[in-house]
Amino acid sequence: MRLGLRGIKTAWTLVAIVMFTALVLVSLAANGVSKSGRSHPLQFFVASSTADLALDWISVLRPPVVSEQKSMLTITPGSTGTLARQVAAGADVELFLSADTRWVQWLTERSLVAEATPIMANNLAIVGPLGSESLSIDSSLPEGRWAVGDPYHVPAGRYAQQALEKLGWWAEMQDRIIPTADVRAALALVEMGEADWGIVYTTDAVKSSKVDILAVLPPNLHDEIIYTLLIVNDSSSEAFEVYHRLLGSNQARESAQERGFQVLPTWMNR
Repeated sequence: MRLGLRGIKTAWTLVAIVMFTALVLVSLAANGVSKSGRSHPLQFFVASSTADLALDWISVLRPPVVSEQKSMLTITPGSTGTLARQVAAGADVELFLSADTRWVQWLTERSLVAEATPIMANNLAIVGPLGSESLSIDSSLPEGRWAVGDPYHVPAGRYAQQALEKLGWWAEMQDRIIPTADVRAALALVEMGEADWGIVYTTDAVKSSKVDILAVLPPNLHDEIIYTLLIVNDSSSEAFEVYHRLLGSNQARESAQERGFQVLPTWMNR
């Protein structure tokens, strides 16, 4: 299926909606203090594929006794590359859940990371709209348009490019790729039928009732998909408290496993 002008407009409209609605505010009973001593919301950047999980964690962070003074925990989902650049540009953020170790290293090289812990892993899947024809990664590239996160700043897109290059498909499909702002947007295009195929995280694919999972890509086709929880340098004591509460929480780990993430020993053994 070819994506015409209407489809392209729909895709960009979707991206605009995703970016507009990405900022989610949720109550956190805590006493927020900024780096300058001013009361402010605690900012938490999260890879888009972990947005639902981050909301699960709110109950973990809520203390048993609600204090009189409350702040807000601001959860902002997006592509890891875009969020990392915002951190480097001086965004008022203190916690970051990254889906790519390369961006963690990029921030570390700029002395922007106070602490970092790899906590989860994931896999990639090829998806199609419900009722799609079967697909084999051992055969030739199938016809149709592909929704893939933009490899320049979307980790899922970078991993997808690595896999497609090893399959020998990448060069042939350049005029059939629809690059998206994040992995959730790639999934949405397939759900709407605006793309014939998509490459997304398995954790996103399994919860969608509008796509078929046609293949799970072997891990040896791409870099290991690792999620790292980090604290931005010069953050508040509250940020450190949230960081260590998440790392020490069995409930937070169980929530990650229930959503299909693979909990790493670096988190399991805390």
